[in-house]
Amino acid sequence: PERYLLDNPAAGEKFAYIPFGAGRHRCIGENFAYVQIKTIWSTLLRMYDFELVEGHFPAVNYTTMIHTPHNPIIR
Repeated sequence: PERYLLDNPAAGEKFAYIPFGAGRHRCIGENFAYVQIKTIWSTLLRMYDFELVEGHFPAVNYTTMIHTPHNPIIR
């Protein structure tokens, strides 16, 4: 509903996104997930050359759980 729309979605609620939980009972897959992320990034950075497109810097979409550009340009 419209009552949940925010003027500034980037502001959000504090601590609204806690991916692996908190406190005594944290997710047991947290360490494995971080190893996987590091492996994926290492592979991507080793195999590809990344660069920004001239004159284009994408605006970030803060309305999703994972923040991504609104209109990414991938070559």
